[in-house]
Amino acid sequence: MYKKRQDTSANILWKKTVARDLLLADPANAQLLSLADSTGAPITFGRILYDAVKSRKVSVTDQLNDDSMIMVDESILQQLILDDTDHKSVIGKYEIVENWLFDREAGEMKVHIMWIGPIGRTPLVKNDTALNCMETWNRPLFWLNYDELARSLASYTTTGPHKRDRMTCQELFTSRNFASKIICVSDPWGMENQDKKRH
Repeated sequence: MYKKRQDTSANILWKKTVARDLLLADPANAQLLSLADSTGAPITFGRILYDAVKSRKVSVTDQLNDDSMIMVDESILQQLILDDTDHKSVIGKYEIVENWLFDREAGEMKVHIMWIGPIGRTPLVKNDTALNCMETWNRPLFWLNYDELARSLASYTTTGPHKRDRMTCQELFTSRNFASKIICVSDPWGMENQDKKRH
């Protein structure tokens, strides 16, 4: 099921890995608190992730850049769906890991979301060296492969008052229609290192 994205095109001038905090409580992320399934029934973002993991539609790992997948205990998964009436879940924050690429032929920056990890009470994620600043940020419960998760996200929509403003949850992430804060950047002087490699 799991297929690692290969960002190895000869056209890539440089690449960085970036980690972000996404807070559900941020007013700019209100759309993530008002989602609906195909029947129009309300559903939480955590429930979408829970269902994707339970149905094995998405791969789960405890270490970035590792092909080994893990099984997650139900008691840990339950943290995704423990909500109260104020939408204050055990999971109030997510980490997003993405690749930033500069395509020299197209002359443009591209951003690929690679992983999403819920921050909870009992993290399974290891302290690895996938990001050189990883020790400065919280460890998620686990990592979800975004390419696989995106297929599930396409089945759910935002529920704004105006139909023309609604979008699928996948479109929300693709269009970067969420607020987040960069907390970690791998190899911030990557352009210099790439220059050295070419000589």
